[in-house]
Amino acid sequence: MEETPKRGGKQSRNRYETMSKEVFSYYGDPISPTGAVNPTKNTTLREVWEKIRTDKTLQAYTQKLRTLILTDGEDKYKEEKKKLLPSVTFGGVFDYRSDNPEKLSTLGKRGLLSYSGLIIIDIDHISDGGVYTLEELTHKLSEDRELGLRLLFVSPSGDGLKLVCKPDV
Repeated sequence: MEETPKRGGKQSRNRYETMSKEVFSYYGDPISPTGAVNPTKNTTLREVWEKIRTDKTLQAYTQKLRTLILTDGEDKYKEEKKKLLPSVTFGGVFDYRSDNPEKLSTLGKRGLLSYSGLIIIDIDHISDGGVYTLEELTHKLSEDRELGLRLLFVSPSGDGLKLVCKPDV
């Protein structure tokens, strides 16, 4: 995965400096087939950004997935992505993540423990005849001061963007 927090300029320095402020859950283990997962730890945007930039295993998995989507299609890509990549819940700290809310109470879990104020915007299939190239859209979004952008990176597919924002509301 590539990351694009811009360095230089007052706004981008402030964005980089605040990357350790919000805390949310990190799931280092692959997503469970049952849809239920315990978080591995709590993390910050700075830690996620550093992992994207420096983790060689994560980079190798991402490259494998980008090749897979071209050779075997999107369904196989999605299946393998769940098996290979860690995930996060940018929205906050959770004690348990499940597709089944009733499961939380039977396990004595509460779900969301604290709200981070972060939201994620996922833009897929940018190259499918859109107005912008991936690079153009990355630049345009990184310059938009109204988004409350904290982190912007290319999705594992290589054809989308993930924006982590904290709206000023």
